[in-house]
Amino acid sequence: MIADDLSVFCPPFDTINIRGIPKLLNIRKTTAEFYPELGEHYKSFTKRPNGISRFVSPKSIYGEYCMQSQAVVRIIYFIEISPDGPKAIKVTTADAMRRLILANAFIADQPVIPEAIVSLSKIISQTQTYYLKTGSEPANLGKWLIEHSSRHACA
Repeated sequence: MIADDLSVFCPPFDTINIRGIPKLLNIRKTTAEFYPELGEHYKSFTKRPNGISRFVSPKSIYGEYCMQSQAVVRIIYFIEISPDGPKAIKVTTADAMRRLILANAFIADQPVIPEAIVSLSKIISQTQTYYLKTGSEPANLGKWLIEHSSRHACA
């Protein structure tokens, strides 16, 4: 695991490296119910002030060595929680770019600097991008990714 939801791509872009911003995982009850290792501990997680989700340290669930500081990116999966899966569907360059621009800006209608667009297009040109439909069984998703991700990286 690199990060829950905060990660940054790091130049130079001859190889696409990503670094995670370490923080507590923000877990909703529906997410905890999807992953058995989270569900069994959900009530012990720290409640957030918003009352919708809870915080937990990934190390408390997955162990001391669950986090890496960085990794080389070959595939980008845009996750879609769906009972239909697990399966990966190739994403068009235009849709991948749209999704990465939105993720880069965090919210719609934010200005994006031209250099960021150039960097994102380099990332898209050097990675394979897919929608990843999760399926309803987390254990099956993990096994499926182990079996299929190397093929996705070389597509």
